[in-house]
Amino acid sequence: MKKKKPIISGDSEQKANKMIKLVKQANGLIEARYNFSIWEMRLFKTMISLIKPEDQEFKKTIVPIKEVLDEYEIGTSGFAYGLVKEAYKNLKKRFVYVPYVNDEGQKRLQIMPLFTLIDIPLEIRDSKDSYLILKFNDELKPFLLQVQNRYTLYDPIILKNIDSSYTVRIYELLKEYEFRGEAKIDLEEFREMIGAKEYDEDFNVIKDTFKVWQDLKRYVIMPAHSEINQKTDICFEFEPLYENKVGKGRKPVNGIHLKEIRQNPNRKSSTPKRANKKSNNTIIDIESIEEVDTDFQEVFSLVKEYVSETNVKKWLKELPKEQVIKGIQYTINYIQAGNKVKNIGGMLNTMVQTPNLFDKYEEKKTKVKKEAKRQEDKVEKVAEKKQELQKVWMEFKTKEHELEQRLFEQDPSLKQKLLDKIQANSFYDHKKSLEENLKRESIQGLWVGNLMIMFQEYSDLTKYYDARIKMIRDELVVLGHRE
Repeated sequence: MKKKKPIISGDSEQKANKMIKLVKQANGLIEARYNFSIWEMRLFKTMISLIKPEDQEFKKTIVPIKEVLDEYEIGTSGFAYGLVKEAYKNLKKRFVYVPYVNDEGQKRLQIMPLFTLIDIPLEIRDSKDSYLILKFNDELKPFLLQVQNRYTLYDPIILKNIDSSYTVRIYELLKEYEFRGEAKIDLEEFREMIGAKEYDEDFNVIKDTFKVWQDLKRYVIMPAHSEINQKTDICFEFEPLYENKVGKGRKPVNGIHLKEIRQNPNRKSSTPKRANKKSNNTIIDIESIEEVDTDFQEVFSLVKEYVSETNVKKWLKELPKEQVIKGIQYTINYIQAGNKVKNIGGMLNTMVQTPNLFDKYEEKKTKVKKEAKRQEDKVEKVAEKKQELQKVWMEFKTKEHELEQRLFEQDPSLKQKLLDKIQANSFYDHKKSLEENLKRESIQGLWVGNLMIMFQEYSDLTKYYDARIKMIRDELVVLGHRE
């Protein structure tokens, strides 16, 4: 059997190992402040996974784009290639902020760019020949090379199943504190760590989202809790930490307690339990009959009150086992239907010797069971589809929000331009405040529509998720569900 090619071919001097590559990074980098999109995160962690334990210097690394796309199973369309190229272009501008305390006890912040070299193709072709060349910034050596103390290790393929960069950052924090089982983190620090609050290279705040605990919980922590507990090797619970404020009234949330961090028991393989065999002298379940051995004692124990051993031996000697079971089943179903039988043994003897027996009672029971199962499956599928719809919607809103923030970052005047266009539209109600207007569906539609016209990337994102949401809703309609 051919070995699967590694996700990365290798650096400019030497081919990469074909062994499983893990992400190993100092905890200082885990706790650092940076905000990446999910694709930027995946590619950053892929680069880290290429570092070998013996490496003492960062090397130029060749990254075949097709292999990255194959690893994450998103196809090799021009749009997919563009995702990778755009992610690396953005990584070129990203900085990592590492808070630390120096020898004099002074709190300081180290600001570092990620890469010193990013070499990307100017034309993205749907071809196996497209690749990137990258090299980490040497200032990151203490965090990524020859790391011996306070480090976190995990398999980067876990990112294949996670769709949010916030979730990835929370997962990394959980892996760091897994040995301890819990962590209590200041709320502002937590928001900075996961990228909800972001700074530029001059430490000016350029992004400040989810400032309210309820929003952070609803849009970031709850989805991360669900994804991590369902899809990764660990699970956790959480609760808010409140300010020690004297007096009555609601106390503000000033931290988060990540607790019960442990190996995920749901990720372990489970072995199906062997069914128990049961027998009853008068009323029996045909499923238990089908599980018994063909041995005489098994069959005789089911009918011994009505038929002699000689008769049962004769049945098993002269007749197919399936026919014997079907005759017993028919007799049981007939009696359970309320019919009176004076000579049960005689009926059993007649039924087991009747080939191709049509059991209308079993047919009716089967139809009822099938219908019940169909309804049960339908309810289950509706629940699954509704859950899928909610997940896709939340994923869409998160990515939409991330894209908007990036566009506003690239053009600080963009937000005001959008507001000016909306306020000039006839749908805008000048009797209401801007905040009230922005909550209206018609105004939200104008906001999205303008962004779709102005930016192809925004239009592609919206159309992609609109199609996914429509498909799920159509499937719900087919299942008979009406929203």
